[in-house]
Amino acid sequence: MFKKKLSVFLLTLCSVALHAQPDIEEIINRWLKRSNEPGLVQKVSLISQGDDERQAAAAYLYLGECWLAQKNFLKAEQHFQRALQYDNRQIKARVEYQRGCICIQQGNAPQAKIHYQNAIQVIDSSSVRAKAESWLKQILALEKIEQGNTCTNQREFDQAKKHYEAAIKLLEDPEQKAKVTLRLQGVLTLEAGITCFQQNNLSQAKVHLQKLLSQQPQGINLRAVAESYMAGICMQQANYPQVATHCRNVLQYLDNHHLDAPHLRAKTECMLGDACALQGENSQAVTHYNNALRCNDPEMTARITNLLEGLLKKRP
Repeated sequence: MFKKKLSVFLLTLCSVALHAQPDIEEIINRWLKRSNEPGLVQKVSLISQGDDERQAAAAYLYLGECWLAQKNFLKAEQHFQRALQYDNRQIKARVEYQRGCICIQQGNAPQAKIHYQNAIQVIDSSSVRAKAESWLKQILALEKIEQGNTCTNQREFDQAKKHYEAAIKLLEDPEQKAKVTLRLQGVLTLEAGITCFQQNNLSQAKVHLQKLLSQQPQGINLRAVAESYMAGICMQQANYPQVATHCRNVLQYLDNHHLDAPHLRAKTECMLGDACALQGENSQAVTHYNNALRCNDPEMTARITNLLEGLLKKRP
């Protein structure tokens, strides 16, 4: 009797398994695999008008993703909204994920971050959650890189290192990891060069700074700062032509990369003015001091004003 009941139970279980409907994600993925099939979009459009809610929801999601692939974000959002009419966690997670993708393509990383976080919160496990987690890590890594850049520009090297190290841990792509690692190494080299400069160990400072410049650092003004300190070394060694060369490299780098950096610009123009004044080129010195004043840097204004007044008094 027991064996008979067990057999009936197993047969029933197998029947249920054989007739079980695929979930939303599985339905969409099947269509995605057939995306090159002629007339598939039209067939799916008809399914979206049908009575089967599961199939209709999947159809709206699929059509939304097709519009998204064509960068028609308005049409994509309209179809996602229709899919959301069906109360289903998979639908909500997938829509939030796709909205995050739209924001990424529109350059709105902060809003994308919110959508990916929503997708992760809605569903416990799925390929959508895994994709959302991956994108979220990418966004968080980019935030850490930007924070590292800001700290580097402000000479807060300890904080910059922490941000870059956090970004490296979050990044999954080996090539991106390698780029951030190079940036971190650049910060460490620059920090070493500045430390030696401040300790008046000019020869060792020059070694670190030249090493950094040979690495062609990109993305932030590491190179400009290194050139600025090289100009400072040459100034202390009374090598005024080289001061001018390094200062012009700083200004050219800032212009080419559209970097504002008012303090660095003012400091560089002021150093050019000093070099010209020390060589008796007073009219050129006045030009550079005036350029420095236009940077509106509060730290440099008083010093530059005094230098200008002194030069103007020397004029006949």
